[in-house]
Amino acid sequence: MTILEKKSILPEKMENYIYNTLTSKEFPWYYRDNISYTEVTPRNINEYGFVHMVDYYGNATGNGYLDSFNDLIKSTIPIFEKEFNIQYSSIGRIRIGLQTKVSESSVLYKPHTDSRRPHSSVIYYVNDSDGDTIFYKGQSYQENVRIKPEKGKAICFNDSLFHGGSSPVVNSKRIVINFLFRK
Repeated sequence: MTILEKKSILPEKMENYIYNTLTSKEFPWYYRDNISYTEVTPRNINEYGFVHMVDYYGNATGNGYLDSFNDLIKSTIPIFEKEFNIQYSSIGRIRIGLQTKVSESSVLYKPHTDSRRPHSSVIYYVNDSDGDTIFYKGQSYQENVRIKPEKGKAICFNDSLFHGGSSPVVNSKRIVINFLFRK
């Protein structure tokens, strides 16, 4: 199992701009019943969250209002490509996710992969939070590695690793940006 981890991967000014934009009252978030998009298992009622798609299989999203912010997010791609030595043919998607505290105990989201096609994934943590990312042994619920969200940290892993997020309990929110690099 290979999970690469880099702290402070983006310049601090960019980290802060991304955080301030995503936590502003003007930023548009869209509700999803199932934040991890699992198709094979029934969802837990507390697996909901909010998303904002920056790019979906080469198609920019939005109505022009956030073009400059979306361009900024896309400008991080060469940084991830260089730091993690990612070889890819295209961007599958760039999705920003917001999970909130849903109960007094953490909810584990279903183990999944981000796509059925060969890819590498990068998760960029926008804020310090609890609500770890958990990597599993195969498709089981047997935990293998746990990554704590820390502002400015990014992790990179390949398409075969089953993983899932978890909801925060101590913090009010967990914000991540997920990049899917298609091979």
